[in-house]
Amino acid sequence: MRPNPSTGDDFTVDILFLTAAPARLELLGIPGRQVGEKVIAAAGRHTVTVGQERGFRPGSCVVRLSQGGQVESTRAAGLR
Repeated sequence: MRPNPSTGDDFTVDILFLTAAPARLELLGIPGRQVGEKVIAAAGRHTVTVGQERGFRPGSCVVRLSQGGQVESTRAAGLR
């Protein structure tokens, strides 16, 4: 994920999917409000940008990736 912290309106995430099962990448603000989402349904490498859809605000957030029954998440920060 880059940049972290972000000084703009979005984050870019590089992902490698081994299967074409639908995956969902979400950017969640505090307290859990969704501020960005992308759905990907193709195997391979992807570069996904989230946050610009609804105007990402400065502060802490969580980037959550789910595919099938697996969920991974990490914290990120936005600065202005």
